[in-house]
Parts: sequence; structure tokens; C-alpha cells
Amino acid sequence: EITSDAPVMVVARTYNEAPDGTFGQGMPGNDDSATLAFGELGVLPQLKKTSAFRTNVGLMNHGAAASNVRIRLFSEAGNQLGSTVDTSVPAKQWKQINDVFAESGVGTCPIGYATIEVLTAGGKIWAYGSVVDNGTGDPTTIPLFIQ
Repeated sequence: EITSDAPVMVVARTYNEAPDGTFGQGMPGNDDSATLAFGELGVLPQLKKTSAFRTNVGLMNHGAAASNVRIRLFSEAGNQLGSTVDTSVPAKQWKQINDVFAESGVGTCPIGYATIEVLTAGGKIWAYGSVVDNGTGDPTTIPLFIQ
């Protein structure tokens, strides 16, 4: 958490070092106005699980208490895939569900989406998708859309 009484811009990049240089993923800083609250529905579009790609889902809790979160995966046609993933994110902490399709029991999804719900009253969660190329490890950040 970063606080200031003056305007601040924050960004981060997580990366891997390879023989030919680095590759990685930029992440924007986010404030409470970008978080998903209890009773709202968030959507992560353009997710996939194939032999060439996997999807991770990251969750950041902006709240002062642990927050329960529900992730549901859907096909492009809107049919729910696999089992629901329920997890808890500690206060002021970050958590990533690696290969979320595998975590929910889905073997393949050429293109789909996830919904994110905060199950704890007062919860404030920022979420993102990370679609990773299995061959290179190169990720693409998928932003959360709040309905």
C-alpha cells in the first residue's frame, strides 16, 4: 500500500530473465475506485486454456479485513465451465490462482470469460486475468470490467 498527500502515479512490472533479455507483464497501480465491491459483478474477458495458453487470475484485497471471492468460468457461449472457485484473500494482500481453468477442473477452453464476485460485505477487491503463452512464458494482462 502506498499513501501520499500529493498526487502519485504507481506502476509495476513482474518479469523473467531469459538468455535474450527479459519478458514480463505490466500492472497498473489501482485505488479503491477501481475495486469490485460486495453485490457487484466483475468480468474478465478473453481468457483461454489450451495446450498453448493458460490463464491465471489475480486478486488484490484493498480492505482492512479478509474477503471471500467467487470465480466462475464460462465458455464463449455463456455456459458455466467446471466448478466454482471460492477463495479468501487476506486484508491488504494479493493472491493469484494459477491456471484457474485447471483449478476448476476444465481441461480446455479456446476462449471464454470469468466472473468475479466479492462475497464479504465491505470487501474491496481489484482483479485481473493473466493469459500466459506456454511456449514463451509471455503474459497478457486482462483488465477487470465491473458491470
